[in-house]
Amino acid sequence: MKNTALLSAIAAATALGLASHPAAAIEKGDLLLRFGLANVNPNDGSDASASLGLPADAIGVDDDTQLYINATWMLTDNLGLDILGATPFTHDITLDGAGKVGENQVGLGFPAE
Repeated sequence: MKNTALLSAIAAATALGLASHPAAAIEKGDLLLRFGLANVNPNDGSDASASLGLPADAIGVDDDTQLYINATWMLTDNLGLDILGATPFTHDITLDGAGKVGENQVGLGFPAE
């Protein structure tokens, strides 16, 4: 589910970037560079766990917004090769009554420290 949120953010950012350019101005061989902010907002709902004594939605994961850069090389007038890069996303994991219990960092091959 976390990948779905990231892909949705990427698709929305790409659509907005392409919408800002007139279609006739993009041609084969063009290089498009876009940058901005991307938000990853995980679906943080949790099921109840009788064995752990946790009610539904006791575990939460916060969202994070980071910088991104996007480069597109136009292979034809209508088809491009797209590369996306972003700074790593960090998400706090919380438990009702206990506060922060963990952290998850998501990035492109960058290990969490």
